[in-house]
Amino acid sequence: MELGQKYLYNSKMRTGKLKLALFLFCAFSHIAFAEDSIQKVHNIINQKIKASRNQNSEQKKDRYYLVSFATQNFFNKPENSHTWATFIRVPASGKAEVENISWLPADFAENRKIDVFNNPIGMAFAKVNSVQSEMGKNFSLEDTIKFVTDAEQTIKMKGPEEIGEDLFKKLHDQKKLLESESKSGGIRYKADDRLTRDLNVGEGQAINCFHAFGNIGGTKMAPGGFLKTEYNSWGLSGTLEALEHLRSQWPDQFFTPNNNKDIIEIKPPSHYRKVLNESKIRHVQHK
Repeated sequence: MELGQKYLYNSKMRTGKLKLALFLFCAFSHIAFAEDSIQKVHNIINQKIKASRNQNSEQKKDRYYLVSFATQNFFNKPENSHTWATFIRVPASGKAEVENISWLPADFAENRKIDVFNNPIGMAFAKVNSVQSEMGKNFSLEDTIKFVTDAEQTIKMKGPEEIGEDLFKKLHDQKKLLESESKSGGIRYKADDRLTRDLNVGEGQAINCFHAFGNIGGTKMAPGGFLKTEYNSWGLSGTLEALEHLRSQWPDQFFTPNNNKDIIEIKPPSHYRKVLNESKIRHVQHK
């Protein structure tokens, strides 16, 4: 092998090893960030519920809590946003009951894609948006956090807020309805659900994530977003609009004072973002 060829061969070998090392590092970082984020969310929920119970002397009865979540990217694109909610029954004694509403396309774990608008005009006029509904699925809190961390996005959480038993039961019933109807297609998923969310179950109803959370107990959220057109009504905005709707419908079911500034963010570690960006740059340079 000539000197030039040997140098080129060694250079390619080093590049290949670097790519493999960066790939493995990013893969393990994804896993570590996901597991760390899940643990952080669990810790925040446990600590806040414990503090709430210690402040209230009524320890000998069941208590109920709601935690609302959102994620979005820097530009708040609808295809990169999501709303979900966790609700918890803490009995006077025994293990807590934790449930979750996280409505997404049924194949999201494999596909990781949400179709929202297929043309710019469809953002303003729902009838022009020809994106079809698809089978939906209700995912767990842990699965949803993994989806968010895999996308390198920030988790925004509000709560736990103490709620009443009646609201907890309505959320529980909504979860059961989504899970039962998702199997038959009675309720489908559609990110732009302006024309399908008010249809009857089994007759074409398709809803997005924040309406799956907000439209419970036979109630319907009013149009939100920019000038009530529902533009930009996703991500954190969608989560807060769903919460505002629930508070307006059942004000006596919220025992925690409302404070939209009390939102906790769980971000990807700075060193993880730095290495990830560097790996992308190096990948382009060595192509």
